[in-house]
Amino acid sequence: MPPRRAKSHSVSSDTPPTPRSPPPPPKFPTPVKTPSRRSPPSSPVTATYNAIVEPVRKSQVGAALRFPLVVILSFFLSSVLFSIVAEITAGDLAAISKHTESWVEITGLLAWKVVQLAVCWFEGFDAYDTIALTLLMATPHSLLLSLFYSIRPTTIVFTTIANIISITAPFLLMRRVSPTHAPHSAPKGTVRNRSILSDPWTTIATSLLATAIFAVLLELSFATFLPVHLITHFTGIRDLTVTHLGAAGLPSLLLALIPAGYAAREFLFVSSTGVPPSAGEYTFDPATADLRQHVYHNTWGWYSSRQKELISRTALLGIMVVGETIIQTWGTIKGVEFWGATWYAAIWNIGVAVVGAVFDWVGEPSG
Repeated sequence: MPPRRAKSHSVSSDTPPTPRSPPPPPKFPTPVKTPSRRSPPSSPVTATYNAIVEPVRKSQVGAALRFPLVVILSFFLSSVLFSIVAEITAGDLAAISKHTESWVEITGLLAWKVVQLAVCWFEGFDAYDTIALTLLMATPHSLLLSLFYSIRPTTIVFTTIANIISITAPFLLMRRVSPTHAPHSAPKGTVRNRSILSDPWTTIATSLLATAIFAVLLELSFATFLPVHLITHFTGIRDLTVTHLGAAGLPSLLLALIPAGYAAREFLFVSSTGVPPSAGEYTFDPATADLRQHVYHNTWGWYSSRQKELISRTALLGIMVVGETIIQTWGTIKGVEFWGATWYAAIWNIGVAVVGAVFDWVGEPSG
């Protein structure tokens, strides 16, 4: 009897064969993914600091060409605007102006304007800062012409506006506004004390406070040494009536100094109150600090970022006001002696210092 076939064979013949899995693809060397080196995330303080100290507008103009372009544009506007002002004012200033024929004096006047532009540019000031600084620098000279040389107010206003436009217009074109001067539209975290900077009553109060300081200080000088000083060192001075008015002349003096008070508020109070804490907080450990760190801490490091900004700007403003007053008074008015212009400038320097100290006291609760 023939052997029976295994049933499993017939069953396997009826069952469809199991599909074979495709052969694995050839192994190629897999590229090793190198982890990208990420820089540590910047803190909000660092981002805030960069937004404050780098307000330069992105432009296709090369960085090395921006400042020369600012200087050229400013000088062009100055020549055009002052030519127009000379026609409008009918030569009011010609009778008291010093006629400079020396190239040394002319070069000095032009160099000083370049210095002013350089300070505004390399300090990172925006158009608001530039307007405020220019107005504060022009106030002592303008007030001298108005009170003691009987120059018409319209002439002084037109001259001041022409000066402000010629210096500020390049900054409007080449640099964006700092967040502290636009607190409503500034990104979150870029401005401190936003509500204080936006409050209209605080604006009025701080502006009038600075105005009152300047006016009272001038009134004190009128009542003490300034009349004799002007007669001695300002040959050709026309009128000293205002120095004998006493308290009766204070309201008009306050009114004339309101623009300067508002400019001082913008340049000193706003910029210092709105500045955020410095990137990389300063820490001081007296147990491990060396002599250099102790000296730095005791002289500068212990101040807050607000105080550092306020002190720096107050010192800069005092220097620029003194320089502008001496150059414009001694360098452009006939019969003014150098020491006469210097002592007159010192009055304004003291006023700037007092305003800065009072603003520090006013801003102390804000940190």
